[in-house]
Amino acid sequence: MSSAAFRDILAGAARGEEAAWRALYRDLGPAVAGYLSAAGVDTGAQVAVDRIFVRLGELLTSFRGGERELRRLAFSMAHAEGRERRSLVDLAYSDPSTSYQFAPGELRVRRLVNLLERDERDALLLCVLGQLSVQQTARILEAPSDEVVGLLRRSLVAIAVEVAPGTSSTPAIRMVRSLSRDEVEQVVAGRPAGKTELDGIRVFLISLKSAFFEMPSQDVESRHVGMAVSAARSMAAPESDLR
Repeated sequence: MSSAAFRDILAGAARGEEAAWRALYRDLGPAVAGYLSAAGVDTGAQVAVDRIFVRLGELLTSFRGGERELRRLAFSMAHAEGRERRSLVDLAYSDPSTSYQFAPGELRVRRLVNLLERDERDALLLCVLGQLSVQQTARILEAPSDEVVGLLRRSLVAIAVEVAPGTSSTPAIRMVRSLSRDEVEQVVAGRPAGKTELDGIRVFLISLKSAFFEMPSQDVESRHVGMAVSAARSMAAPESDLR
């Protein structure tokens, strides 16, 4: 989307226009819901999405930024929701293979994500699902950028072992450990880096997006959009104030 087109959508959303909010929701909503699910907010994830879009509706009248800044804001809220949820309930590891709602490929992805350390999982999901940069992710995690790169590198090593068990994973592990910060960021962003040793990791990351990209029903989408529209309209200045 061009920056001019996004500014038009953002302006319409700030006025409480439903079409603009549907455009924003379809870009952000499924990924935000997927992030919350992957972060452990299986129950109450849609309620958390409600709160996030209401808050976005309240903030848009004073928001000054572009598409990347809005995405960072939305996922910052999602991360806070996930962190709060984890502090309220015991999120002991649960094997997703006990659930019959996932296809085998999706089970594989969810099992590995569950086995990552919490900080590793958060960094990977913010970069992959949120499409955030290392710097944006570092701001959300309140950590130095180099620390986030280290978390991502460990996540990629775990993926390398998953996609090529045993000694066959050695070339990919060596390659991951030799990647620069920019190259790590390119891999998690899905941009080709020209290293065939990492092809298995790239395919896995594509599967990760599919596994956690939660497309809502029409009713759920309409509820989220309606709440955002109401919040935005409540914050918009009356026409008499604009004359």
